Amino acid sequence: MTRPILDWETLTVGEEFGPFRYEVSAERVAAYRSVTGDDSVEVVDGEAVAPPTILTFPMLLMVDYKYTPRPGCIHARQVFELLAPVRVGATLTVTGVLTEMRLKRGRKYFTVESTAADERGRTIARGETVGLYPSSDLREEAAVTNASDDLIPVSLLVDGDVVYRYRMVGGDVNPIHLDDDAARALGLPKAIAHGMIGGALLSRLLAENLGEGWMRRGMLDIKFVRPTFIGETLTARGSVRSRTPLCLDVVVENDDGRPVIIGEACRPTDEEG
Repeated sequence: MTRPILDWETLTVGEEFGPFRYEVSAERVAAYRSVTGDDSVEVVDGEAVAPPTILTFPMLLMVDYKYTPRPGCIHARQVFELLAPVRVGATLTVTGVLTEMRLKRGRKYFTVESTAADERGRTIARGETVGLYPSSDLREEAAVTNASDDLIPVSLLVDGDVVYRYRMVGGDVNPIHLDDDAARALGLPKAIAHGMIGGALLSRLLAENLGEGWMRRGMLDIKFVRPTFIGETLTARGSVRSRTPLCLDVVVENDDGRPVIIGEACRPTDEEG
């Protein structure tokens, strides 16, 4: 059956997505670690685990499973609430619901809240994905302040090979990541990299600095404030804002030191579970 194209006029608040099954296979995790450069925490409690931002893929694909993606849809914000490690070999069931549609400064945003559970019936994560519906102009917005270097920063060259391999792992074929002409039609100077490549770099920053604690439980809330262009080197940084609970301001910067992602990450104390 042909899927309808994602259409703002037919979307409705309360609309459900899924269930979508996603296999966290060893091959998929190895490919994801290779493309993102994240080889930090690989085992928790004797079980092989995946970087938690691999959950981006089922949370996005769940919508694509119902609708044919509309070219030019942009990932505007992503929130992860991590409740348990993402085990290698797990079969995840992801469900979601459209919770909000809003118009802001002439742009159309929609929010899907999702839940991921493993085959043991355990909820391992909740997510909130904000999409920006296509318009004729997606030029970058104003910058926001940077964070300092309390955490040891990590960097990644986002070259064409990284973008291609990330696309192959995640299945995102949005033409703005592949075609300069498609990107220019939306007001961008050329094709852009997937925003969550920078999100994956933040997860790597947190895993390398916080260790297993980040893999066990945490929250990451990020906004994409500027596109990443192929050939740029991204650097993820973090600064401690509070210690009980542990909360950090996080940022991903491009070669010019300008933020492409801003947000916060928190890890509950032992008392909070």
